[in-house]
Amino acid sequence: LERLYRQALSMIRKLYQECHLVHADLSEYNLLVHPETGDLVMIDVGQAVEHEHPHALDFLKHDCLNLLRFFRPRLQEQPCLSLRQLFDFVTTKGDLEEESFLAAAHAEAASLSQEAILAEEAAVEERARDHHQPAHLMNEEAIFIKSFVPRTLEEVRNVERDVALVEGGQTQ
Repeated sequence: LERLYRQALSMIRKLYQECHLVHADLSEYNLLVHPETGDLVMIDVGQAVEHEHPHALDFLKHDCLNLLRFFRPRLQEQPCLSLRQLFDFVTTKGDLEEESFLAAAHAEAASLSQEAILAEEAAVEERARDHHQPAHLMNEEAIFIKSFVPRTLEEVRNVERDVALVEGGQTQ
């Protein structure tokens, strides 16, 4: 299962980096194990969207979350990446030494308790259902799943205002 987990991470990165696509409906139901080789095969790629799609990064976040929801409870011996770590792994441009990146990310993820991981998933699901959740109940993952991530500078509406807010400590 650990080998399949790593293959899934590599596949989602390759789909994004080399094919410039986001699956947009990735889950365990769209990953099959080849009967002869034992390797993963991704199916149902017909609805994949290109990077330019206005919701591509939102779809990518949900694809990452679906993978983690499947593998986390099944990988007892190895911690899974956090949602943000997986998103960064997929979207980091250029040649990336996957093994060293994943080793460092998994080491960081190992410091999280199982309770924290489950609380993180519950908060993400609750946030998706209730947009009026009090700020103190949201965790980093819940904030990230709902945050707008611009793909280009043209998508940033008011650069000067945003920079002033960050410098003033009013937002991150």
